[in-house]
Amino acid sequence: MFYPTMKIIRLLSCFVAITTITQAAPMYFPNTGHYYDFVTGFQTWSSANIAATASSYLGATGHLATIADASENAFLATTFADTGWIGLVKDPAVSVPSSGWSWVTGEPFAYANWNDGEPNNNTVQGPENRGEFYSSGTWNDLNENPAGNGINGYFVEYEVVPEPASLSLLGIGLITLAWRRRNRFAQPRPTRLQ
Repeated sequence: MFYPTMKIIRLLSCFVAITTITQAAPMYFPNTGHYYDFVTGFQTWSSANIAATASSYLGATGHLATIADASENAFLATTFADTGWIGLVKDPAVSVPSSGWSWVTGEPFAYANWNDGEPNNNTVQGPENRGEFYSSGTWNDLNENPAGNGINGYFVEYEVVPEPASLSLLGIGLITLAWRRRNRFAQPRPTRLQ
């Protein structure tokens, strides 16, 4: 026999179990049509890159975030307000600190928001050829494994594309709805007998 308090305790324990295993969903940015997430925990750039590409959301594989313009940069800064890795890499063969940068996805590197004096390739801990995003929205060049440098995690981007089957179903549904509405108004209405 269950008492009402036992039912409440069971419901609360289920709720606690569910909320502890779920995490916040990635955030949608309408300007790009992509979803973004920030994963906490210090990692090297390479391990963050591997973890990002191993993650998925709504069927899309993730990658370290790439930033194409100021609006996308501002979205990340205001939405997450954290410091972490982005998908920015520098060709080690290029010696000029401000040259040779590219995105992990291969898209053009046409926008940058470097912090004052960056990129500087400060080689105290090794060559700085990875991109770090500050919570302020500015960027820093950093080495692969920056011991105690304030990296709190990494930004993941998901380029979710609607499935063609979903669009087909939506189209069929709209056509059916229009056909039914047309037929409803086209049928003669019964006359009232007096």
